Amino acid sequence: MKFRFLPLALLLLFSYGNMLGQNVEFETTYEGASFTFGITSNSGSVVSIDWGTGAGPENATIAGFAVTCPYALSGTSTIKIYDDNLLNVNFFGSEKKIQAVKLNSTTLNSFACTSNSDVTSIDLSQVPNLQGLNLEECGLTSINLTGVTNLTSLQLNGNPIANLNVDLNTNLATLNVKNTPISVLNLSENEALISLYTSNSGITELDLSANTELQVLECFESNMTALDVSGNNKLREIWCRDNTIGVLDVSNMPDLEVLRCNNNSLQVLNLSASDKLTTLVCDNNALETLVVNPGCYTVLTILDISNNKLTIDQFPKVQVTTTGGKNIKHIPQNINVVKVKFLADGQSIDVSALYAEGTGTTNLRICKSGLTANWAGYTNTSGMVSFPSTHYDTEMYVYAQKAFFGGPVRSDNFTITGTPVGIDAEKTDEALTVYPSVFTTDVKINCKDGVSVRIFDVMGKVVYSSALSGDEELLNLSKLSTGMYILQVDVVNASYTKKIVKQ
Repeated sequence: MKFRFLPLALLLLFSYGNMLGQNVEFETTYEGASFTFGITSNSGSVVSIDWGTGAGPENATIAGFAVTCPYALSGTSTIKIYDDNLLNVNFFGSEKKIQAVKLNSTTLNSFACTSNSDVTSIDLSQVPNLQGLNLEECGLTSINLTGVTNLTSLQLNGNPIANLNVDLNTNLATLNVKNTPISVLNLSENEALISLYTSNSGITELDLSANTELQVLECFESNMTALDVSGNNKLREIWCRDNTIGVLDVSNMPDLEVLRCNNNSLQVLNLSASDKLTTLVCDNNALETLVVNPGCYTVLTILDISNNKLTIDQFPKVQVTTTGGKNIKHIPQNINVVKVKFLADGQSIDVSALYAEGTGTTNLRICKSGLTANWAGYTNTSGMVSFPSTHYDTEMYVYAQKAFFGGPVRSDNFTITGTPVGIDAEKTDEALTVYPSVFTTDVKINCKDGVSVRIFDVMGKVVYSSALSGDEELLNLSKLSTGMYILQVDVVNASYTKKIVKQ
């Protein structure tokens, strides 16, 4: 029997290749010294890196979650990280000048390479345990995610990528495809999705029926004509401004804190379940009906309902409280500690019945249009300040301070409460009566000088409309489905609304 032996040099090379194990390889055109990137490993503070100098792999020390190349780089350098316990690698910033990237690691948990437009492709087939992938502002035109089924966070914003398939990424919790030309996005398999960002993309339609865990949705400036979030009642933030959305059903969102739906085509907005709302910006729509949960008046800090078709009696009876001791820079044209902004087809608001109270509040300031000349300060000696009988027909900014002009000001806790003079809180009740409010077939309405009546469902769709021939009328609503509706009666220069429920 003959025994054949491998040459010693070949045997050593084979053993050395196995010893190097898993790796991350990338190219860079970085010029000069101090090339640094982020890295963490379960192996400790030392990893093996081939810096592309021809000397082969050598030990590199991880200092503060980062490694710095000991050589001055020039031209195109191919760098390889060898480590069987690699956890995270990141190249943040265009100065890294990253090009080709190859990942081969069963332990790699997250990888980031941002603002590197020369990265046009990435092979993810050998990183099965990857959970976080951040490739913002790169040059990717496509990406294959079939090998990373454990992915929980995917950041692709700012890439020229046109198609994306996330069907196999069922653990995905965060997906960001903002500023991409992606036009179709199937999320039917992503039931774990919590945060979705599609703004400024080519996505004009979203089917979110499978994403019942969704909490944050940003889809502004996307040419969307419709958005159905009726089944996403865990949403905390919705940013859908600057589209042409005509209907937005937010009637069953008890956790909603931020809604920015300005510059759309909404006619009805029902926020009756949202008592945690802190920000409501719905200006520049076609709103004729706005229902706000009174429970949010104490936490609402930003309210803008300007440029709609709302009558004054529909304005929320705002009660705004600032956060205590917040320092703000004094910029007369942009004070935004508490902002309450109103406008309704040339109508104005008499704020003489509004008042502010709060400990330590020495002055209250009101601004009509953001100009210094329109500021007015009122001394507070008793803990309560009444406004004069002044009408504001544009925006109104209110804040409390301990000093007048001259540098930064300090805002203390204060509350704005009350009802505008001439607007009785019971005005709607007196002007419009509806009986019964919970009905099965017919509803009787009584409204002096009523011109027309419309009924909206919770999604804002008109389900019934009719002209009125007298002050009293009986409506047959037997064809309506069971549920809650908003009944609106229009009179000359005003309209009144009531909630009704079909059993």
